[in-house]
Amino acid sequence: MNVYDNRGRFVRRLVHKYHTPGAYSARFSAKNLASWIYICRLIRNHASQSAKMILLK
Repeated sequence: MNVYDNRGRFVRRLVHKYHTPGAYSARFSAKNLASWIYICRLIRNHASQSAKMILLK
């Protein structure tokens, strides 16, 4: 699971290992990031899923 800014630049990797199906959580510390729109992208097998995150400070 990676986080990118709205211009497609890599910001941070949240998770970098395989998990079996189930519910998981990951901490995202944004203390060094500016208020902006970020994209969280999860890649699994041959599919990917993205979600938009808005950070307001």
